[in-house]
Formats: sequence, C-alpha cells, structure tokens
Amino acid sequence: MKRRTQTHRRPPKPAALRTPSKGGNGQAKTPRAVVTEASAPAAPPGDNRRRLLIEWACTLLFVFAIYRLSPIITSGDSHFVIPTALEILRHGDPNIDDYRPQFPEAPWAVKWSRGHFYNAYPIGVPVMALPVVFVWDRAQAFRGIDLEASAIASPPLALELTLASLFTAGAASLLFCYCRKRLTLGRSLLLTSLFAFGTSAYSSASRGMWQHGPSMLLLLAAILVFDRMASRHLWGGVLVGLLAGFSFSIRSSNLLLIVAFAVLVGVRKRRWLPPYLIGATLGLVPLIAFHLAVFGTILSPYYRMTMGAASAPFHLAALLGLLFSPSRGLLIFSPFLVFVLARFWPSILREHPLSLLETALGFLALAWIFGTAKWPDWWGGGSFGPRMLCELLPCLMILLIPVVERMSFQTGKSNRILATGFLILGTVSVAIHLRAATSQDVWEWNANPVPIPSRVWSWRDVQFLRGLHR
Repeated sequence: MKRRTQTHRRPPKPAALRTPSKGGNGQAKTPRAVVTEASAPAAPPGDNRRRLLIEWACTLLFVFAIYRLSPIITSGDSHFVIPTALEILRHGDPNIDDYRPQFPEAPWAVKWSRGHFYNAYPIGVPVMALPVVFVWDRAQAFRGIDLEASAIASPPLALELTLASLFTAGAASLLFCYCRKRLTLGRSLLLTSLFAFGTSAYSSASRGMWQHGPSMLLLLAAILVFDRMASRHLWGGVLVGLLAGFSFSIRSSNLLLIVAFAVLVGVRKRRWLPPYLIGATLGLVPLIAFHLAVFGTILSPYYRMTMGAASAPFHLAALLGLLFSPSRGLLIFSPFLVFVLARFWPSILREHPLSLLETALGFLALAWIFGTAKWPDWWGGGSFGPRMLCELLPCLMILLIPVVERMSFQTGKSNRILATGFLILGTVSVAIHLRAATSQDVWEWNANPVPIPSRVWSWRDVQFLRGLHR
C-alpha cells in the first residue's frame, strides 16, 4: 500500500514583500492597496484640511497677540490712513478736510488737490483697512463713543496698532501655509517665527499702518494662489492678477510684482496669461479712476515721485548700506538671512533644484534691493533698520525652505553646523527686532542727534543698541 506523500506549501509572502506581477506589456503592476503592520492608514483629505486650518488659525492668533501686546506704535506716514477710511465709510469721500488740526503733526502726509485735502500716500491701504475700521466703528458706537469725533481730537493709535498687527500677522500665517506644504510642523513654525519676529515685519510693519504689512499680505496671497490654483484653474490666474494689480494701489514698487507674476504665468502656460491680465486690469482700474478723479492724472504726485527714482543713478554706497549698515543693513538686523546663500550650495541645488517660482522671487528680491538703492532716501527716514526692504522678506523666506529642511543635529557635521549657526543668528535677529517693538530708545535714535544719513555707518551709535547702557 502506497503512502500518500504530503505536500508542504510555503506560506504566502506578506503583501509588502511580494514581487509585483508583470502585465501584458512587461511592466510591473502596482498593487491597488498595500497595507503593512508598520504603515499607518493615511488621514482622510478632510482631516488634513481641518488640521491645517487649525494650525493656520493658531499661528495667526499667536503672532497677532504678540504684535498687539508689544507697546511701541509708530504713526508717521500712516497718520491719515484711518481718517481716510472713516471718511469713506461715513461720507463716501476720501478727503480729510475735517482733520486739519492734525496736519502739523504729519504735514508731509497731506496733499491739497481740487479744493480738498487728501492723504498723500496710496489709497489702497485705507481701502484694505475698511472692514476692520467698520467693525471698530460699530463697536465704539455700541459703547456710546463717536469714533470720527475722537479721531479728529486725537489719532486712534490703538486702532492703528490693531490694524497693523492684523495685516502683518496675516502675512505670517500665509507664509506658514506655504511652508507647511513642504516642511514639518516644527520647521514651518521655526521659519514663520523668524519672519514674524526676526525681521522688519515685527519692528516696522506691525508697529503702524505703513504700506509694508498689506503689501506683504497681498504678495504672499498671490504666491499661495499661484502655487495651488493658477496651475489648474483659469480663475486662479484671474485671482493672481487681481491680487498683483491691486498691490500697486498699496505701494508703487509693487509694479515689479505685476511684471514678475506676468512672466511666471506666461512661462507656466500661455493660456493662463489672458485671465491673469484681466485680473491685473481689474486690480489697477480703481486706482487709476481714483487718481483721475482726485488729482486729474493717471498717477498721483506720490507715485510720480517714487517711480521717478527708477531713472535715478545707481549708488553702490546705498546698496552696501541697505545690506551692511550698522543701523540700516538687512544682514545686520536679520543676520540669519545670510543663509539664503546656502540655497545655492551645489549639494542643496542637486537635491532641491530651483523652481520657477523660486527663480522669479529671487530676481524680484534683487530688483527690490537695486531699486531701493536708487532711491535718494534709501535709509527710510525716521524708521528702524531696513524698513524699505520689507517687501522682499517673503521672497527670501521661501528661498530658505530647502535650507531649513536640510538642517539637522543628528545627521552629518555640515548639517549640524548649519542648524547651529541658523538658530544662533535667528535668536540674535529676534532680540534685535524685539527691542524696536518694546523700547522707545531705539526710535529716539532717529532724532538725536541729526541728520540720519551721517550716522547710518556709525558703529559707535548703533540704533538697536541705543539705551542698553542704562
């Protein structure tokens, strides 16, 4: 009697170790679903969006709270931003005739035209302030306070600080959203915190309703829309154009922004260029209409003056001052930005080739630096540090993303050195700009002694060190 031989079959391999079977064309088929014990199930898209929304909101509120609690307020060029917004809301007219008692406090910010007084600076800033001013006005009315009457009696500095803090915190939160798509939560918060507290975003843009906070907000909004929508939807191109076009009504140098995004959209895909141009036109037309109605020209006197600097001669001393002056230099007040150069290190370039957006932002930053160097008052008047270069900060922060991703205390000596140096210089940057947001001494540097241009190269009287000897 024959004994039946028992056949031993091998147990099946786990799905993660199986060799993909080949299809009819000889190519490996990818399994539809591969689940291993070590891999965690991916979070649903809705959960990811909800988590990102919570992270964004927390970032916005935290940065806004720090800005709003910092005591220094600088209302100079922005003196008549809120009065203009109030006049538009209450009377439908942007003239500031009722505020004549305050004209001696900021005479340079007043322009006479066609029988009325107007804010000499771009109208886009008061327009962006309208929603917050409206809410503030309603809240004050509920308390029995007439905001217009109190603003005529004295500048509403608390409202101005709130507005400036909100716009600049909004810019920081948008930068966080852009970083979060590429970096971990911790690294995204690090880069966002350095932008928010280690640059002129803290010491200048958040201290008063300068043009810089709204300008950076629109720039980062345009970058986000271009990154996430313009490559897929024609309406994204319209929105990018609208943001870029309207930014010109915030700051005249944002004409560079319109050109840069036009090139970006045109290179990415030509069929998106007409929607972009339509959006940019929609953003520009209201400004032109306002200038024609108030000043009788396409560009106001302020725009003609600032844009006329484009034909001025270039001064190497101004360029060096913008970068290295002890009281105005970008790399002195925010030394961590020197690591932008590491973005072009061969090993980082091999791992992270420059994207089209990064290339455009790099050229945009260079154009802002060289353009500001042609401006006669390149030191920015009675301000703190490199205020005139605020708009290029988002460009530089985005270029730093691959550098921050490379940093590590666990892998490689060069990565540890990179991380250590970056954190040390970042801490120094935060300390410098913290002084401007909390100490009046550094602002008194502008007026004592005078004039400013003769002292921007003085290492004996550095602005951010003023008052520390006490």
